[in-house]
Amino acid sequence: MIHRATLAYDKTLLRQATFAFWRHTVGLAFPLVLTALTAYVAYLWAMGNRTWEIGVLATVAALGFCFSGALYFVHYRNALEKLRDMGAPEAQFIADSESFTVSSGIGSSSLKWSSVLELWCFEDFWLVLFSKAQFMTIPLKSVSQEMQAFVLERVASSGGKVVR
Repeated sequence: MIHRATLAYDKTLLRQATFAFWRHTVGLAFPLVLTALTAYVAYLWAMGNRTWEIGVLATVAALGFCFSGALYFVHYRNALEKLRDMGAPEAQFIADSESFTVSSGIGSSSLKWSSVLELWCFEDFWLVLFSKAQFMTIPLKSVSQEMQAFVLERVASSGGKVVR
């Protein structure tokens, strides 16, 4: 059986999807640890400590904030570029038992279900991960419940992990 859906994209959806990817990848503990480290460095500085260790700790905290910020902004910028390149902000999503195809104004791609490492399920969209840093957003607004169940089953049966 072949399932079809027209996926509609906009900046708000892409911002939400990128933030969900960032939050799931970075987690909540990392920013908290960086904030605690920054507070510790500020405390030591205020107490008059001017050793090289303070410089190292401050550098680690700064690099951590830069890395986590860059992770979000790079993915978001790439998503906006793809949205612009699409022309019409929509794509056709076609799924059958062997593979799925996504077609838009910038091209078409067909992949086997086994290429999906993970499927992260959120309320309004799914993130289909092909690697730790490469993902595709599927807005769920126009994807029927039947098609959603089919995709979940195909990903799971092909060895992909479904994260709800």
